[in-house]
Amino acid sequence: MATKPITKRQRYWLVHLKNAASSGGSLVAYAKANDLKPKDLYVWKTQLIKLGHLPASGKRAGSQFVPVVPVSNATSVTLVMPNGFRLQLSGGIDRALLQDLVAVAQQTP
Repeated sequence: MATKPITKRQRYWLVHLKNAASSGGSLVAYAKANDLKPKDLYVWKTQLIKLGHLPASGKRAGSQFVPVVPVSNATSVTLVMPNGFRLQLSGGIDRALLQDLVAVAQQTP
């Protein structure tokens, strides 16, 4: 939720970002089609999310991690991250190792 009123400049970029989202294409494609710099759209998207004028969405939105309860006799495990990163392990998997892997994965952008 926004804590400060939106400025004229912020509103300008907010309108572009909402139009880009409804276009169904990427921010880069929208920027090119509207004679804008893609970097500017990404910078303003980040700022407007931080200010609460845009909802957090996409890969960096709150993590979608679910609790993992390893089976004591598990011989393999596959850890799949929201960004598509996939880590497969086999043999010698214990709770401590799995907890360490999840902790590291949560810190990685």
